[in-house]
Amino acid sequence: VTLSVNPPANPASTKVCVGQTVTYQANVTGGSTNYSYVFEQRQLPAGAWGIVYTGPSNIYTTANNLVAGNYEIRVNVTDNVLTCTDNVTSSSFEVVALPVVSLVPSTTSVCVNQPVDFTAAPSGFANYTFNIDNGATIINNGVNNVYSTSSLAVGNHLVYVTVASG
Repeated sequence: VTLSVNPPANPASTKVCVGQTVTYQANVTGGSTNYSYVFEQRQLPAGAWGIVYTGPSNIYTTANNLVAGNYEIRVNVTDNVLTCTDNVTSSSFEVVALPVVSLVPSTTSVCVNQPVDFTAAPSGFANYTFNIDNGATIINNGVNNVYSTSSLAVGNHLVYVTVASG
């Protein structure tokens, strides 16, 4: 009986932001169908392998508290009836640090119907979403990192920006 994992538990995405997870699934062919799995993980370039899951599930989801860097996952599958084990090669993924974005208004005081620009820095993200007054107005601005308006009502306003890399 040959036990093999097709290919080594590929994730849906190989790049995630800090705070996100990556899910791996080991697909096994052959054997008795009574398997146990040991997923191991290490931080590259030379971190030590550590067991992150042992059990009957062929699916492992990484923790959401990993620091920015490159990681490697490997899985060992054991056929519990035939007592044979297959050690597979590894698969890698990258955890990317969250961007630091600032938002600067062109002025902090403006008269009704007068323009004001909100500039998010740095530029170069795939999408900028501006949120005024906790969702009262949400503007999906695409790649444009500057939001201009002359329609703010009288009063103080809170403006937030969310960026996405694509």
